Amino acid sequence: MNNEQDILRRAQQGDSEAFRLLVEAYQTQVYRLALRMCGEAAADDVTQEAFLAAWRALPEFRGTCRFSTWLYRLTTNAAIDWLRREKRHRGMDDVTELELPDDGPGPQDQAEQAEAQQTVRRALGQLSEEHRQAAAFGGQGGTGRSCCCGICRSWTMPRSPRRWRSVRAP
Repeated sequence: MNNEQDILRRAQQGDSEAFRLLVEAYQTQVYRLALRMCGEAAADDVTQEAFLAAWRALPEFRGTCRFSTWLYRLTTNAAIDWLRREKRHRGMDDVTELELPDDGPGPQDQAEQAEAQQTVRRALGQLSEEHRQAAAFGGQGGTGRSCCCGICRSWTMPRSPRRWRSVRAP
């Protein structure tokens, strides 16, 4: 598209003819994305919703990303909204047949985590009180890393191989 930035600026100021040019330039790509996400039955509606959302939000478009990227995100959001509405309209029979993934850790993950915690506790038990405190509380300096069962996992290991040996688990 020639001079897309100028057309975009005019559309942001409410020029419907400029917005029409943007729609013509991107309607095929937006439709294809909607088609892939929702199927043929909803692709037209999702495409229309995406362009309507773009028209409404265009004055707030800051240009920190490409217009096409922003428009594809709006299309994705419109498709997700359509899929959610569609899911609500399904009968309960359809919902009971769906298998939702379990987000929690599996038995293997839990066993590995418990083993790792035990190893860390044993290693901490062999350190002097001063080193144990440094290891246990070293991550509270704003690093934002996670702790598990009260044992911080974000402490920094020494750079020297000689010092590494002093903090290794048995």
